[in-house]
Amino acid sequence: GLEVIDELLRAARVINVPVAKHHSLSRVTIGMKNWFGVIGDGRNRLHQSIHRAIAELGASFRPTLTVVDATRVLLAGGPQGGSLADVRAVNAVAAGTDPVLCDAWGAAQLGIEPGTLGFIVEAEQRGLGRSDLALVDELGTA
Repeated sequence: GLEVIDELLRAARVINVPVAKHHSLSRVTIGMKNWFGVIGDGRNRLHQSIHRAIAELGASFRPTLTVVDATRVLLAGGPQGGSLADVRAVNAVAAGTDPVLCDAWGAAQLGIEPGTLGFIVEAEQRGLGRSDLALVDELGTA
């Protein structure tokens, strides 16, 4: 069966810190897709309906805070490979309490319209958050 890290389920607060990158099946890996990493053996079965599975994981693991690392993003070749030619320096980080908006922002950093990603559409329909990039407040640069 699917094994889930018990500590994650017992935690009072959870911070998800994904790196924005390309994925061959889901098109991107950001916060909600990052939850695949907490599942042990059997996670390959989730790939058959990957967008639904990502939205379901997003509903199961609700982070207190999501911090998306887009300092350097992988635009192609993920998750198996990629090359330095596929990496673009964005030099940006987003932090938020809305995991759907954080994923939408991360997708935009990869040049992908968030509304074209099935898991973002499904997560928004489930009430897990909003994908409207107009909700993002840019605080500036370091």
